[in-house]
Amino acid sequence: MRTIWLIGLALALALFPIAALKAQDITSCSFPKGKSFYHKDGEWTDDKLSDGVFTFKRTANGFDMLYVDGRKKIVSSIDDGAMVALLRQGPQDATFFVMYPQNVIALYTIWEDREGKGWMDWLQSAGGSSPVHKSALMVGSCQSINWGVFK
Repeated sequence: MRTIWLIGLALALALFPIAALKAQDITSCSFPKGKSFYHKDGEWTDDKLSDGVFTFKRTANGFDMLYVDGRKKIVSSIDDGAMVALLRQGPQDATFFVMYPQNVIALYTIWEDREGKGWMDWLQSAGGSSPVHKSALMVGSCQSINWGVFK
């Protein structure tokens, strides 16, 4: 009996790191649109990311946000040098802070409306070494949100 227990314990310990390293999808959001204030032009303009896709994940070390860049490549914010942190989380919303040092600061809030539809609010301040200096507020739709990853 003790041998079976020890084998079970050894198997669980061997498999635990594999399970812990697997990233869990939270949601994917797309096609944000809204307003941007381009500092060079000094005025508000309608703005959108027609090909914009953002995927929020829980990783073994915290959180990450993947996005599709201008070259149509999937990029991990963490691998691209950003800091990603969960700032707050409620029963039907969560806000992530994404910062690229000396470049872009953004807040992404994912949330569900009364009908259970997922949304993303995106507030961005780009400046410093960024080639485009702007402030933006955009909203996009999300697939269903996996709130279980926050537990």
